[in-house]
Amino acid sequence: MIYVNYSTYVNGTLQLSGYGQWVAFFFFSFFIGHVISFFAEKIDKSWSTNTWIKLHDDLWHKAMEIRNRIGHLSDSKGISIYQWCRSVLIATSPEAMADINRIIAPADFFRNLYVVFPITGILSFFGSNYKLGILFIILTVLSLYISQVSRKKLHKRICYHIIVLNALNKLKPEKTKD
Repeated sequence: MIYVNYSTYVNGTLQLSGYGQWVAFFFFSFFIGHVISFFAEKIDKSWSTNTWIKLHDDLWHKAMEIRNRIGHLSDSKGISIYQWCRSVLIATSPEAMADINRIIAPADFFRNLYVVFPITGILSFFGSNYKLGILFIILTVLSLYISQVSRKKLHKRICYHIIVLNALNKLKPEKTKD
């Protein structure tokens, strides 16, 4: 849709044909996808993680207790509890990590959509296609909701896996040098 409305600018500037158009399309899609993902991640970190921590403080603190018991090498300030839990699951339980990855995929997909949809909606308004613009704004709200529900499920599940692995004695304290 965007390409149809703005193709004269792109084609007039780049003068591509055949395979060149496909190469340019894939390159710019890859680049724009990374830019969108970057902004979506910043938006997500700014408010959704803090909201989740407040709602599920008990799970978060239990995971922190386990982290503190496991060892001092993993207590770097640069490693968030979420990153630490993921790393532990990767190292100790591929099955649990596969479960987490099944939740991450749709959460990230919808997280990126709540950046793409408003941009597309605004461009639709500029193109005088108000119905399509309104549709994309509605889809923005829907994708934001789905992303946040998936994120909350992800954070809960990752804490559950760490707590269960700890209860099964699969997580051992780090050996200290005397």
